[in-house]
Amino acid sequence: MSTSKHIGFDIAFAIISVVFLIVGIFASPLFNVPDEESHFCRAYQVSEGRLVSYADPNDPSNGLMGGVLPTAVAVPDELARTHTHADVADYATRAIDNSDRSFVSFRNTALYSPTSYAPQALGIAIARLLTGNVAALAYAGRFMNWLAAAAIIFLCLRFLPTGKPIAFALALLPMMQQELFSLATDGMSFALCLAIVTCALYWREQDRTMGLRHLALIAAIVLALSQFKIVYAPICLALFLIPVERFGGKGRYACAVACIGALGIAGCLAWLSISSDILAHEALGTGVDPDAQMAFVKANPFALVAAMARTFAVNLPFYLESSTADYLAWMGVRVNPLIVILYLLLLAAVAISGTEPLKRPFTLRTRLALTGIALLICALIYASLYLQYTPVGSSMVGGTQGRYFIPLYLLIMLACLSNRNLLPAKLGSPLRWLPPTTLILGLATGFTAIAHVM
Repeated sequence: MSTSKHIGFDIAFAIISVVFLIVGIFASPLFNVPDEESHFCRAYQVSEGRLVSYADPNDPSNGLMGGVLPTAVAVPDELARTHTHADVADYATRAIDNSDRSFVSFRNTALYSPTSYAPQALGIAIARLLTGNVAALAYAGRFMNWLAAAAIIFLCLRFLPTGKPIAFALALLPMMQQELFSLATDGMSFALCLAIVTCALYWREQDRTMGLRHLALIAAIVLALSQFKIVYAPICLALFLIPVERFGGKGRYACAVACIGALGIAGCLAWLSISSDILAHEALGTGVDPDAQMAFVKANPFALVAAMARTFAVNLPFYLESSTADYLAWMGVRVNPLIVILYLLLLAAVAISGTEPLKRPFTLRTRLALTGIALLICALIYASLYLQYTPVGSSMVGGTQGRYFIPLYLLIMLACLSNRNLLPAKLGSPLRWLPPTTLILGLATGFTAIAHVM
């Protein structure tokens, strides 16, 4: 979707995301994103070339997982939840002393693959060549994480054949921008999910055959996603929307599916075997026992289904708020409810604003496939949290947050796209009204957050 009078969604995203990056520096103090202090420790560990976390060597039985790091990297417990810029001001003067090292526990991120911290670790490693200042290292990791994810989203907005307004609006949600400019992995997870969908829809629309370099790119994206949150892996099923002809025949199609599928599954299983061993040594919460929970689910499979349905029904308002513009930082920054309502109306307007003209309009099968993938991912999110972090036999799934479902919004909104614009004609193209509206709402949210943390 483009006209001579307006810039494209890719350029608009690049400009607005830079503006939001600048606002985010003031709106989001260090370690003010959920688990960011743990993400920092894990990313620092990876930057030193230590890829797998381990138990405390002084007391392996205490259930603490992490690694031996410079003591200055550790974040005090009192800063582990909510704080202002003043609370973390001392990090501007902290310096790394490699002669002063101790075991640091970051058990909630010790499970994560080192690949999912590649951008953050790279930023930290480069910064370590120039400075030992802890704050500078953390911000370098934040910036590199933002840069890598934003670059992927930019390319997706350039090549996505339909649904550009949807991807644009979701990528610029305040919650997503907060994750992008942090040391967490959720921003890159969304970017890779978008990349998979972009590849699927782009080649679904093409008339030419994919070359080896195109297949290699898809394989690389699939492998990368397998190293992030495994629950998102089913989004790779969207690649089956690509017609067999794009692969150059049934034989080449079967070979490509087998190789890419095997690579993705191997990536998942390889890290899963390592993370399962880490999880087995982790001290979990009261009443949490993955083995006992699995036995309960096997004996009462409908109890899990009921817990999923109950959790979704009860938490739906929270999911909508915390995936858009509310419950920012450590879920302590609340915005005016009107801003959340406007964001939800914006997403609804984008979903009915029509598609770019397609050679192959979405069929009912395509829409059902996208919806089915979203539901499968949703079920995996709930099941993983129920098995690993919820007390045995609980009637609700614990630990769910709205930001986990943003990649699912992408699938559901694409499945619901109309083949024609259902908005009043006077509103015109989303290319005209969506970027400024997103900018205004984002700035309003950003300045609200700044008022909380200054």
